[in-house]
Amino acid sequence: MENLIYKYKNIDIDKIIVNKDNITYDNSIFLIQSPIFNKYEIINYDSKKYLELFIDENKLSHIKFLNLIDSIEFKIKNYTKDALKTQIITNIQNKKSLKVKIVDNTTYYNSDKIAIKTLYSNNISLLFKLEFKKYYYSWIVLQILQI
Repeated sequence: MENLIYKYKNIDIDKIIVNKDNITYDNSIFLIQSPIFNKYEIINYDSKKYLELFIDENKLSHIKFLNLIDSIEFKIKNYTKDALKTQIITNIQNKKSLKVKIVDNTTYYNSDKIAIKTLYSNNISLLFKLEFKKYYYSWIVLQILQI
């Protein structure tokens, strides 16, 4: 079964359903395409790789994406009835970022959609899947497209 891809701004939060072992959209497994990010940092922690995507609160696309994240987390909290560790990081200057997981099969593409091995561009768009198992929740990066 092929996963359906939705742009972050076209997702109807009412169609997102949290189940015991996954999160679906309109009863299907789905992927989320992010807005373009021009500030990010790669983090290696505990032999895992993460990407910290810095939210520019002056960009409407980033505000909409942040609202989507907040809404999804609210739905998960309502489902679990427990505290949930947010994936949004707020630093001392009150700047927000999203911490996402890079997995072994994450693929990188240049602007011509040719597979590459490393990131070298400032502008990227990402394709995510949401991982949810009872109380564990994270954003998994499947693809990164350099713009």
